[in-house]
Amino acid sequence: MENTSTTCKVKSCIFHHHDNLCAAGEIQVENNSDVAICDTFYPRNVNRQSISGRGVQAGTDLRDPVIYESSDSNFTPYVVCNVNDCIYWEDDVCTAEEITIDGPQASISDDTRCGTYEPL
Repeated sequence: MENTSTTCKVKSCIFHHHDNLCAAGEIQVENNSDVAICDTFYPRNVNRQSISGRGVQAGTDLRDPVIYESSDSNFTPYVVCNVNDCIYWEDDVCTAEEITIDGPQASISDDTRCGTYEPL
């Protein structure tokens, strides 16, 4: 199975690339009630912590832009999908040529949405 062209609009995710691409090699789409979510979501500000008790936060952005801009980057991840009521689901793989993941204010996976999800 070929990888799926993925547009990612979840800027709060560590795998989000500035060109609205997903830099994860594989993403996991899960069913959550009546919506499909991206379970690969990982918040980019997870390492923020207070400095000297003044309420100022130091963040470590784990993404190195040089790595993500290199020719070795994979911006068409393999999409594992457990949403078996979607028309693009086939044996735990997404068969859509392209998907869109949305959730610009996401802080957890449940805040994301697979915009390509289409129930049977």
